[in-house]
Amino acid sequence: MRKRLALARVSPVLLQLYRDEDMSFAQLSAFTVSDDHERQVTVWNALPSWNREAHSIRRALTEEMIAATDKRVQFIGGLAAYEEAGGAVKRDLFDDRNAGYAVDAALVEKLVAEKLGATAASVRAEGWKWVECSATAHAGYHAMKRHYPEGIALSEEDQAALDAAQT
Repeated sequence: MRKRLALARVSPVLLQLYRDEDMSFAQLSAFTVSDDHERQVTVWNALPSWNREAHSIRRALTEEMIAATDKRVQFIGGLAAYEEAGGAVKRDLFDDRNAGYAVDAALVEKLVAEKLGATAASVRAEGWKWVECSATAHAGYHAMKRHYPEGIALSEEDQAALDAAQT
C-alpha cells in the first residue's frame, strides 16, 4: 500500500511519461526517494538518455544525502544512532535492503567528529603525546613512498645478548 502511495507522489509530468511508455516502472519507482516534483523533473531532464537507469536516477536524487552503507554512518553506529541524535532518515520503499539515507549530512559529520574525539581522548589517556584523528585520509598519503626495514649490524655486546637469549 505504501509503495502505491509513494508512486502517487511522483511528479505528474513523470507519471505521464510512464503512461506513454517513455519510462519503465523501475525508473518511475526510483523517483519515489524524493517528494520534490521540480527536482524529479530536473533530474530526469538532466540525465542523458543513455544513463537514465534507476540507480542513476536514485543516485542523482540522493546526492546530498548519506547512504546507510556509507563508512561514516557505519562508524557512528548506523542509522539507529543517527536517529537517536535527532537525524531524519529517508527510506526508499523500492529498495530491497531498505537501508535508507541520512538527510542531515552536517549531523553525521558532527557525530563522526565526536566519536573520533572520544577515541583520541582514550588514546591520549594511554600516554601518547600527539594524537590526530580525521574522518578522511589526507590526499598526500597516496603520494608517500614505501620504506622497507633495513637490517643493521649489532654491536658485539648486543650480539652476545642475542646469542644468549636464543640458546
